[in-house]
Amino acid sequence: MDVKNISRLLCTTAALLTVILPAHSYADGADVSCETEGSRQICSVELDEISPANLSIEVMSLDLYRLNKTRTDQQGKFNFITPKQDYFLLIDAGPGHIFDVGPEHYASH
Repeated sequence: MDVKNISRLLCTTAALLTVILPAHSYADGADVSCETEGSRQICSVELDEISPANLSIEVMSLDLYRLNKTRTDQQGKFNFITPKQDYFLLIDAGPGHIFDVGPEHYASH
């Protein structure tokens, strides 16, 4: 199995867990909030006991293709162009701390 297939398998597992487990923007210590400004999502993330600075954020389609990739700033803020299709975010806060959150679960402020 090559790296691409392993990556897809892991993303599929994360997506299935999202469907099986109760979803909420506060997922095991990750609190995500977003607002729509024009064609962009302006977001922030807060984590329990982990700095929100410089986290990897991947915007993923439901069929597990990466649509965009960005990083948080020092305060945990990030933004991306709103995809036309349904999507979810994969937030990588380091080993053992990967969160997936769909836009229907963002807390809006």
